[in-house]
Amino acid sequence: MDKQSELDGRLSNLERLVAILLQTDPRFDGYESITKQAVEFAKDLRNHPDGNIHPALVGESQLVRYLRAAFALVQHESARLSEAIYPYLMLTTLGLDAKDVPLTRVLPVRVYLSGTETAETDVEETTVWFLHEILEGIGFRPTDLRTVERGSWFFRAFSRSKDLLTHEQVVERLKKLEHAAEIAAIKRPQAEVDSKEASAVRDLLTGIREVPNAVIQVASLLIVKQTHPRHGERVVVRSLTTEQMMAIEKGDVSIRDIDALLKLICPDDQLELPTQVGEEPQAAS
Repeated sequence: MDKQSELDGRLSNLERLVAILLQTDPRFDGYESITKQAVEFAKDLRNHPDGNIHPALVGESQLVRYLRAAFALVQHESARLSEAIYPYLMLTTLGLDAKDVPLTRVLPVRVYLSGTETAETDVEETTVWFLHEILEGIGFRPTDLRTVERGSWFFRAFSRSKDLLTHEQVVERLKKLEHAAEIAAIKRPQAEVDSKEASAVRDLLTGIREVPNAVIQVASLLIVKQTHPRHGERVVVRSLTTEQMMAIEKGDVSIRDIDALLKLICPDDQLELPTQVGEEPQAAS
């Protein structure tokens, strides 16, 4: 056999292997199943009169199906994004106030967790899940726009309103959430935590009980947990002012710098110092 024939044979075998992999679905097909399909498919190729069945196979392959589904999803999300953005752009172009016009509203969401390597559970995943539950409770859903950074875990995302809302309606929902967070941060019998939002926030705080330092921001709501060498563990819940939110958005203060963040939200340094998540606050000494 000359080198050209040998090369042609190897390329043919490679084509068969690629075709087999395209035909299988790794989500459901185990190793033995894929191997069996490979053997049967190889037999079919040998018996095929011209061997020219690859284009049809590729067209119906799992890979192409995945790509087709992903493309359809991108088109769908693009259309939804256009529906949300264009009304707002129209109002700003005409110089009109968008506060009183029902629009799709978007809230920023940030999470910073430090020391998760000591936790026994997958605290990052459960934290995001509890956050989604909290946001669902005030009529918002997660979007695909998100950033995750490892190390000390940092998560940034946006949540979109399910309904068209005015600015005032968003403010009312955030105030309800902020009040629920204040209730959940204080140790009370579960029967007294009567709102769905407060219960969800308490679940969130319980989920990060093994994390020494954490920051959770949902728009104007900020929850800071810090484990201090001298004072122990403390949880601070605050409603951010417009100036404080701008400082965070502009990067003047990072939620990864808990000391700087606490100085921003508690400039008089009168921090609440509970020894455990949920205990009654004590004055700082």
